Amino acid sequence: MKKLIVTLSVVVVLFIAAWLASPYWTLYQLKQAYENNQPERISAYIDYEAVKESLKPQMNAQWFAADLNQGQHPSWKYLVAQYLGEPITDAVLDRVVTPKTLILLLQGKQLAQSLSIHHKTEENSSNIIEANMSHTASDPVSTASSSELQYHAGYRDLNHFVVHVVHLQGADTQFIFTRDGLHWKMTDIDLGLGTQQAS
Repeated sequence: MKKLIVTLSVVVVLFIAAWLASPYWTLYQLKQAYENNQPERISAYIDYEAVKESLKPQMNAQWFAADLNQGQHPSWKYLVAQYLGEPITDAVLDRVVTPKTLILLLQGKQLAQSLSIHHKTEENSSNIIEANMSHTASDPVSTASSSELQYHAGYRDLNHFVVHVVHLQGADTQFIFTRDGLHWKMTDIDLGLGTQQAS
């Protein structure tokens, strides 16, 4: 009986350890998928629709919010936001939220840099990750020294895990992963646009 209790205790401890370590395993799997040029494996860890929904208000605020209070003489940005803002944002996000650009963001690239690299490589590359690797090595815009970045990762609560990519300039991009059993998916990205503007 004592041996059974010890065995069950070990099993419980191992299960809890695996449960708590599971988001770190997900990050490792993302890294392996990137290094092995497997965008389909990267996609398995991303809820694209949820990520797009998290980015949409941030993009709208970045592009249009400054012109929303124009009194009787609204600017062209205000008019665009009123009538075309959502379709424009949706179209941009369809291009932004891809395995390649999300990996670039995780590497510390800014959104504009990720889009620039994507634009330069998409027409000449048959493999989205292979193109990323070649430009990361040669394009000065895409280069971000590890000394300029700090990475922090930890639980927000038992069902949400956050990876912070912090630039020395003050920008803090947050990647939120949501638990689904022992599995995790990226569901939210906070680009830290308010932090950048404040700095």
